[in-house]
Amino acid sequence: FQAEDGIRDIGVTGVQTCALPISPEEVVAKLKRYESVGVEEFCLGATFGLPHEMTKRSIELFRDKVMPHFRRH
Repeated sequence: FQAEDGIRDIGVTGVQTCALPISPEEVVAKLKRYESVGVEEFCLGATFGLPHEMTKRSIELFRDKVMPHFRRH
């Protein structure tokens, strides 16, 4: 719906649809779907107000468990 200030509010359902899942395997699967339709770049937003250690762990998981599936040779 449209918020009073004109900014689109996608709500919980929209966030669940757009946001990436929690497990690295789910992230890989979702990014593979994007890749299959021609998406070549992805911007990782890992903070979302999380404490520093959780943000760091999220980035490490992405680096170690997700990125290897998309290395270009």
